[in-house]
Amino acid sequence: MINVDELRENLGDKLEENVLLRDFTSMGVGGVADYFFRAGKVDDLVGAVSYLSKNGIPYFILKMK
Repeated sequence: MINVDELRENLGDKLEENVLLRDFTSMGVGGVADYFFRAGKVDDLVGAVSYLSKNGIPYFILKMK
């Protein structure tokens, strides 16, 4: 189970909860992401992926324009 407090501590204020993915797809379809992280810089993304991988937390990278 994901410890949300620890997740927030490591990913900071860029972590959002219950985000509709339809707003990020060209066809306007998609469910709700339990957690959504918007990386502002490559270093943010690398840090997030590193943390998630080390802790066995599944993730999916969605490339946006």
